[in-house]
Amino acid sequence: MYLIDGNNLIGHTKSISYQDPQARQQVLDRIAKFLESRRRNATVVFDGPAQPLRKTRWMRLVFSGPGRTADDLIRRQVEVALSRKGLCVVSSDNGVYGYARSCGVDALKCHEFNRLLNEALVAGVEPEKRDIPV
Repeated sequence: MYLIDGNNLIGHTKSISYQDPQARQQVLDRIAKFLESRRRNATVVFDGPAQPLRKTRWMRLVFSGPGRTADDLIRRQVEVALSRKGLCVVSSDNGVYGYARSCGVDALKCHEFNRLLNEALVAGVEPEKRDIPV
């Protein structure tokens, strides 16, 4: 299961801008295609109050609400995980990334996860739709 720092991933995704009101949905749509292709689950954690966003059966959304941060919630999820095997934290925040690694949890920086997302998106496009000769 992936435990993803949603706002952090937005900030490290070149094709998505924080200025865009649809930024959260855009990043969720990218993640959804990846999860579907891998048949993996994810929890995406965002800072701030809950928003109505589309998700798939492969993902769960968590919002930090007031007085807490996504980083706090991710650290807490790592602490209480019944099994850390199969858990992978996605964040380029050095504190979150380092904490996950120190707890024996796999971790990916956002640029590494974006590479996986891009590979899944390209693989999911039919050859004739990529404008590449077959």
